[in-house]
Amino acid sequence: SKLHISLVGEEQYNYVSQVFSKQKVKEITHLKGDSLQTFMDKYRPSVADAKTMTDYEVMIYIKKSYTEFMKAGELKK
Repeated sequence: SKLHISLVGEEQYNYVSQVFSKQKVKEITHLKGDSLQTFMDKYRPSVADAKTMTDYEVMIYIKKSYTEFMKAGELKK
């Protein structure tokens, strides 16, 4: 059913949001405001990736993504 699909979708979305949480990203990158939101949107991992990554791998992923983000000059002053 459509409801089931949307619930599964929401569950998966929430799962990724827990793994790749604002709090965690903030602690590692010290980004805030628009820059934090841009980073979160751009580097949000897929459900499949989020499910296979350990906490440590998530941390490494955020650090790597942050380096890329900074090189791309995405940071808004």
